[in-house]
Amino acid sequence: MLNSFQEEQNQVLKLILNERFFQVWKNKELYIDNELEKDYSLWNNSGLELYLTNKCTQQCKYCYLVKHPELYPAGIDNSQILNNLHLIYQWILDNDFHIPWIELFSGEIWHLEFGIEVLNITLEYIKKGMKVDNFIIPTNGQFLYDTAQTILIQQLIIEFLQNGSKITISFSCDGKIVDSDNRLRPQEYTDDFYNKLCFFAKINNFFIQSMLTPNTVSQWKENYLWWEKQCAEFDMSVESTVKILEERNNDWDDESVHALNDFLDFRIRNYIDKYCNGDIELFTRQLFNLDNEISPWNDYLMFELNNDNNTPACTISQALFIRVGDLSIIPCHRLAYDRYLYGKLVVNDNKIVDITENNLGVAIRILAQSNIMGSMKCDICKYKDYCIKGCFGQQYEEKKDPFLPVNGVCNLMSGKYSFLISLYKELGVFEYLKQYRYLPRINKLFDFAKEIGNAI
Repeated sequence: MLNSFQEEQNQVLKLILNERFFQVWKNKELYIDNELEKDYSLWNNSGLELYLTNKCTQQCKYCYLVKHPELYPAGIDNSQILNNLHLIYQWILDNDFHIPWIELFSGEIWHLEFGIEVLNITLEYIKKGMKVDNFIIPTNGQFLYDTAQTILIQQLIIEFLQNGSKITISFSCDGKIVDSDNRLRPQEYTDDFYNKLCFFAKINNFFIQSMLTPNTVSQWKENYLWWEKQCAEFDMSVESTVKILEERNNDWDDESVHALNDFLDFRIRNYIDKYCNGDIELFTRQLFNLDNEISPWNDYLMFELNNDNNTPACTISQALFIRVGDLSIIPCHRLAYDRYLYGKLVVNDNKIVDITENNLGVAIRILAQSNIMGSMKCDICKYKDYCIKGCFGQQYEEKKDPFLPVNGVCNLMSGKYSFLISLYKELGVFEYLKQYRYLPRINKLFDFAKEIGNAI
């Protein structure tokens, strides 16, 4: 019999984490029906993020690590982080976990010896038998300024592959036309840097993440054409290489939403003309995956109409997040405030032996509840099934409530999706889709168009 309320809370948190992550990692074969379905399995959508440090060489205007240093405890040095990294990896080994992907999230460290130490420790445990298929590293690519560091990281990429794991780098780079407006770094952005970035991405099949912000959206036609030309020089597809994501802060007004829609109109028509030879039917089949083929786009597409948005658009419900410096289990790196920590890994005799609870309610809300029904306003919104919704961390920063949408993001999403419906009606997409109304997702799209006042 449990002796205290805290012990009961600990047990429930461990039950949730065990059912959502630990059992999945221990029994991969039970969560994948066949190899063809692996990408859509619970196992593949059960990752781990290790939040290494918030220290960074850049001071990007929209970065929450810069604006909210309280997301990481002060006074934790690199040696403590590396020691705790050993403990986490040994815990993975001891439990015989097989994890599909681990994201190594941090401020910019990969140009430093500290970043190389992180990778060397990781490789050490892979050689000991730690089973992780993919290590994802977001970086602004500062290591590319240093040829020796670039060669060292390339050698590690190869060595990881030789030992059964791969490294996937996500380059945080907005593009030549807009980078200097948002991303402030010690070195200047130069053509040589962009060429090195694209070459490195090309030879390793990496991708680039670009943020589209209200203050730069009016420049994005020019910026997109620059990306298109830059990728073509390296024989890469801009659509599958450059992932463009709208910033979800509370600064989208009517003017910036109009500018976004103007860019979407340009981008869609540009794609149809250049990549579909003006064929609306081909574009429609690709957009709605009517042939069950691999999408020509990356994993997030700004102009798609996906009606399966009952989970957050990010990985907050798909990964267990651990803040390495103090071994806290956090909702995500942007919601790592003390009051919202799920709990903490307990260490005894230099081993992780248990978990204690801090905020069970938030863990239940994020990991086990519908994101539509669990968010005020979203549950009764007519855009709810198509909108990707806001960021929990940003909503806390703005509203002091992570589950309360902010008006700027609602303005962005409602304006964008209303525009897309009108544009696709004008282009003939809906006319072609009429023959597919027997598909529930297509029929639901027609109902959505009617609900927002644009009957097809």
